[in-house]
Amino acid sequence: MSGNGGGSGGSGGGGAQRECPDFYEETILNSPNHIVLANIEEDDALDVVINEEGGQSIVVAVDSDGNVAGSITVGSLAHLIECIEEGYDYEAVVMDIEGGRCRVQVRLAS
Repeated sequence: MSGNGGGSGGSGGGGAQRECPDFYEETILNSPNHIVLANIEEDDALDVVINEEGGQSIVVAVDSDGNVAGSITVGSLAHLIECIEEGYDYEAVVMDIEGGRCRVQVRLAS
């Protein structure tokens, strides 16, 4: 029964969801890694990737060494995951850092 209902996410939204190349959201990194944040600056681009933790997909921003800077939660997280799984590459551009708070802009990698 449950195997048949999983494919409805891409067809019913009308104009609410943007196409993958147009995906863009600003957010604050959750569970920021202060060690990683100490080594990044405004305008740095972090890679946006999916990590599997406890059977769940977690979207995270990582630096060029693969260190997790923090997790990303946006209103359209399921759509972002779908786009990444379809092969689109995204980046989280650092907008500002204040102490342990890091605001990023998630967008298609350039």
